[in-house]
Amino acid sequence: MPMLKFNFDENVTKNIAVLMKKYKIPNQVIEALLDLRPSTISELLNGRLSWKLKHIARLSIFFAESVDNLVFNDKNFIENISAKFKNEMKQSIKDYLIENRKYETLGKLEAINFFNEG
Repeated sequence: MPMLKFNFDENVTKNIAVLMKKYKIPNQVIEALLDLRPSTISELLNGRLSWKLKHIARLSIFFAESVDNLVFNDKNFIENISAKFKNEMKQSIKDYLIENRKYETLGKLEAINFFNEG
């Protein structure tokens, strides 16, 4: 599976800024929610500090947004990538069994619909 290329902090920062503007949430509310100093919030929102998972989780709850959406800009990102990974793994297993002539094992897995399940 290819390595994911995301700038997680940049995505979170952009998404939080958009939500703060949309709901007219001042920095002071975010400071209180995350229990951080004003200077730390400023550094986070200006991309000079990395977000901590506990802060992303709290903001996710506060804004009623999934963590997937805040980090990846896709509310179902983890679910979708997990399904894709599962399908790729099944194909790799099938390819291995065929390549190594493990037809008995392949037949058993096919008999239980291992390769057909989502």
